[in-house]
Amino acid sequence: RRLRSAAGDEDHVHVCFCTDDTDLRALVVAIRSALASATDPTRLKFHVVTAGELVALYKEAVKKHLPGVPVDVRHSTALQNRIHSLMSFRDTSRARRELATPFNLAAFYLH
Repeated sequence: RRLRSAAGDEDHVHVCFCTDDTDLRALVVAIRSALASATDPTRLKFHVVTAGELVALYKEAVKKHLPGVPVDVRHSTALQNRIHSLMSFRDTSRARRELATPFNLAAFYLH
């Protein structure tokens, strides 16, 4: 049984990245890899959720490094603040502090 999306675009595969990293090489490589590996790359729709202050940087990088690839770059200050308010980082944690960002958890809050 095939599920229908609310937008009526059940033929598309939406790929969403959530990041606030200013090094965009991994993002560009991931998108290029998905396009190269897809049976039908025209079905792929890419979205990036980032911090408001990084939207312009991301849009410029997409235009430069992924010409012709439509990537929807967005931000939500309200969502970012909500996730940040739920986060805590223990000093005793062995996790890398740079991972303590709302964007590492954003995928769990998108719907």
